[in-house]
Amino acid sequence: MSSRNAQMLPVMGGMSVPTGAYPASGQAVSAFQPDVAVLVYDLRASGVVRNALRIARRAAVAGLRCDVVVVHANGDFRPFDHPLLRLVALMPDASANRFLGTLAAAAPLRAYLRQRRPRVLFSAGNHIHPLAAMACFRLANAPRLIMRASNDISHARRNGWESALARVLAVGARPLLRAMFLMADRIVSVSEELAADLGQRLSLPKERINVVSNGIDVGRVAHLACEVVNHPWFAPGEPPVIVGIGRLHRQKNFPLLIRAFAQLRQAQPARLMILGTGTVEARQELLELAARLGVADDVELTGYVENPFAYLRRASLFVLSSSWEGMSNALLEAMACGCPVVATRCPTGTVEVLDEGRYGPLVEIENAEALAEAMAWRLAQPRQSAQLVARAQEYDLSRALEAYADLLTEEVRGPDDQPPSLSAAA
Repeated sequence: MSSRNAQMLPVMGGMSVPTGAYPASGQAVSAFQPDVAVLVYDLRASGVVRNALRIARRAAVAGLRCDVVVVHANGDFRPFDHPLLRLVALMPDASANRFLGTLAAAAPLRAYLRQRRPRVLFSAGNHIHPLAAMACFRLANAPRLIMRASNDISHARRNGWESALARVLAVGARPLLRAMFLMADRIVSVSEELAADLGQRLSLPKERINVVSNGIDVGRVAHLACEVVNHPWFAPGEPPVIVGIGRLHRQKNFPLLIRAFAQLRQAQPARLMILGTGTVEARQELLELAARLGVADDVELTGYVENPFAYLRRASLFVLSSSWEGMSNALLEAMACGCPVVATRCPTGTVEVLDEGRYGPLVEIENAEALAEAMAWRLAQPRQSAQLVARAQEYDLSRALEAYADLLTEEVRGPDDQPPSLSAAA
């Protein structure tokens, strides 16, 4: 049932859910108490949202009643369509500013938690944890709170003035971050490196932190990668195409990629294609940078692409230019398509996936010259697609989703519902 066409049942001020989203039982939707509420800000095309929806679907298949709770329901992943899930929008419209939208959503989320009383609130990404913490603060009968640490927590390991500023901000924000994460009954980190950071930088109890690495559906990626791409750049005899994927946001650092590409272009023919959405201003800044560097004709900002895997299969190189990550799905997907990769040594997860450079060169953040050299070197090497695909298969999505389903089921049941241990039974 698509949320676009669903009959909407009012819940409270500004909130609604589609009727019939849960299996029919003769009761009104409003009578259901969800086992799990999965919280994200909106339905934009991002890794956090994509993973949150996957986790919610897998939990529902495992028999848990799940709500997907959003501040507002705008984004590329709408229409929302799954027969076992309810979509709950806390506010009818998007705020012009996400920070202000988060603040405004605190009271509606708190009201939702009081009325619906989910047993578990799963905060799916770093951006939404402050909202979850505000809503649960001193709330009677609060749900078990799980925070999924989806991204590097400090962004401090950068070069230049941004590094100094980030370090100052990180020190100032550390007590707030620690207090926020301490509100969680359990923390799930998407990489071992990030888990270590949470323990070391925020002094969080290690026993509260689980590691569930990001995963991708390798079989689905391989299937979709075989689709035809009708783009003249991929025609036989054309120069190699380098691909970057992600939102046009400073985290992804596409200006670094364009600067490195411009240096590469001085030595050899090549083209750069960036797949991802962003603001008009961000897009214009990247296009102006390409023009200033004299490579505008060889740089394309393609926007959101439904099937990026077909592009990756035909690309000569994928480059992750990010300043920080949690664990990059795009990097794993490129490898699953057999596409050679180059990446910045950004926190976190990237060094883990590439095994200290065994599966692709790693370069320091903000070093355009080193990135250009790594790109040129990798383009000159054999693709080694089989090795890359085999590495990606170690991060198969089914294992990650099974771990989340087990974790959520355990939290929903609670200690009183756990089966007796073998020693107790004896």
